[in-house]
Amino acid sequence: MPENGDRRPPLPPMRRERLYESLANHISDFIEAQGLVGGDRLPPERQARRRAWA
Repeated sequence: MPENGDRRPPLPPMRRERLYESLANHISDFIEAQGLVGGDRLPPERQARRRAWA
């Protein structure tokens, strides 16, 4: 606690996005961007990776 008597509440802990959350969001964004709907097949992993990181 600061010595000057400043009684501000402590900062809340920072939340870091977990890797699995980041991947899930990335895949969801990819599916949306491609206009895929339920029942559509996802492209092979290599092809999807090329598109995503190009």
